Amino acid sequence: MKVDPTMLSFDIAQRIAHTVLEEGRRRGTAPLTVVVLDAGGHQVVLYRQDGAGIVRPQIAVGKAWGSLGLGFSSRGIAEAAKRFPRLLRRARGRL
Repeated sequence: MKVDPTMLSFDIAQRIAHTVLEEGRRRGTAPLTVVVLDAGGHQVVLYRQDGAGIVRPQIAVGKAWGSLGLGFSSRGIAEAAKRFPRLLRRARGRL
């Protein structure tokens, strides 16, 4: 079976998510929800720690989807929204 080197495998997605959760534990953060999307915006992995808020999965997916679609981090989206306030209004809840 030939594997596409640009494809995000399930194993790699799991490792990314586990690394994020481990970093959260190291920093002593509140319970996290982590989602990893492939290049097409499809969910590969989603982990929600015990105690994470009820809407955290939807928030995590929205942040990841927006970052993927715009090509920069969710922090970058927040900075852009400050500079260009109509950006998020035009997204109509998709980011």
